[in-house]
Amino acid sequence: MPRGRPNSRRAVSGANNAVEIAEPSILPDNARVEVGSELQVEAEEALSAQAEAALDLEVLQDLNRSRFRNFCDMSLSEGTKRQYGYKIETLKSFLRSEFPNQIDNNNIILPLGENIITAFFGHISFRRSRNGEEVNIDDSGPQTLSHQYISTYRSAIVSEYTRQNCRFPDVEEKILQKFLKGVRNNIATQRESGAMCATEGKSPISIAAFRLLADDLISMEGPDMNLHITCHTYIRCL
Repeated sequence: MPRGRPNSRRAVSGANNAVEIAEPSILPDNARVEVGSELQVEAEEALSAQAEAALDLEVLQDLNRSRFRNFCDMSLSEGTKRQYGYKIETLKSFLRSEFPNQIDNNNIILPLGENIITAFFGHISFRRSRNGEEVNIDDSGPQTLSHQYISTYRSAIVSEYTRQNCRFPDVEEKILQKFLKGVRNNIATQRESGAMCATEGKSPISIAAFRLLADDLISMEGPDMNLHITCHTYIRCL
């Protein structure tokens, strides 16, 4: 028997029942266009929703970063902020002179890199006159600045990295740690040889000055008068 196109409906007889199988209907062209348009609209709406969600997430992340920087900024006292500001201005002046491409509209471009870090700290390690010339002491060569003074520059630069939401590189951190250790050893050698004053950097307060402070605390009146309990016990007996 020749095989042709199946009928739109055919019956399959069973023992006492019949099952009718319907042939799938074919949509007209205008219906296909309407369905396609609806799918396109749904796809565009889905993409728009995804874009809005991504934008909202980006805004939220920026807000969180801003909050993080605010808390980091609050960790520093106003005096420390001013001190760091002076150090950063010195760095900017050095960059304008030696590495002008590292400055953009008075802003430091980070990261600085090992080349700039080594050049800058080598530059600020010695005492200089107002015209920028190194100060020599007798025949000992240029005078090395204190370890505390130099390490403050490192702290100021790390703070600038944090302010710009940039991580201070581990390589530069290791270099500076080794450098500052060498500065400390050099200062100790100069002190032993007499080339540097023993009180270079932070000068200790003498015992007489401590006793004077204790006497003043003892005579205090008002809400802070209880300070003499500990200060007098520790200081006055020296």
